[in-house]
Amino acid sequence: IGMVHQHFMLIPVFTVAEDVWGYRSLDATLLDRADVRDSRDFGLHAEGPLTAGGFRYGVMVGNGHGIRPEAPGERGKRVYGQVQFLPDGPIRATLGADYGEAVPAEGDRQTSTRVSAFLGAETARHRVGAEAYYVHDEVDAVGAPSSDGAGLSVFAVVGLSARTSLIGRYDYADEDADRLGLSEHYGLAAVAYRPIPAVSLMPNVVVTVPEGAVATVLGRFTAAFQF
Repeated sequence: IGMVHQHFMLIPVFTVAEDVWGYRSLDATLLDRADVRDSRDFGLHAEGPLTAGGFRYGVMVGNGHGIRPEAPGERGKRVYGQVQFLPDGPIRATLGADYGEAVPAEGDRQTSTRVSAFLGAETARHRVGAEAYYVHDEVDAVGAPSSDGAGLSVFAVVGLSARTSLIGRYDYADEDADRLGLSEHYGLAAVAYRPIPAVSLMPNVVVTVPEGAVATVLGRFTAAFQF
């Protein structure tokens, strides 16, 4: 049983996918869970409409290392951008990218480029979504190899009644695009029961299968409160 504080604005990379997923109390969305990018950063942010048909933009220039402080002598920034399609109907779609560089006080300059896309739909009771990303990292050193990685996530939330929903999700991230340094399969299944609108009681099971390592199965009970 735990609590997730969300009194902050997510960077443009995460906002729409997080809203459609809707269950950060169970787990973060793909980019955040795989540790490809931090969901929070310090910087300058702007967003607004592009057209009257539901197209919007989001841009940000940030420090590029989340909310942790910079190390002494460290330099670097990250630029984020995303185009969002949010019409009056159920469809939600985004296409985004970011580029960042980090120059430690001692060591070689590092750069990272990420592109990602999200497509989802939501109604009063049901939600579905698919998210994918590709990331390319380089180190400015003679003989240093670059790395390329990709990941995919699909999920569905099916409302059985006004108070009960079934939740299912599958993620895959390869070894060059995952926090573990291993290709990983991940599955989540849950039942959400809402005795009142602000409270969700969710027995759930998480299965994690890193390639070449021991799989884990974790049963949990999560209580989420909105206030």
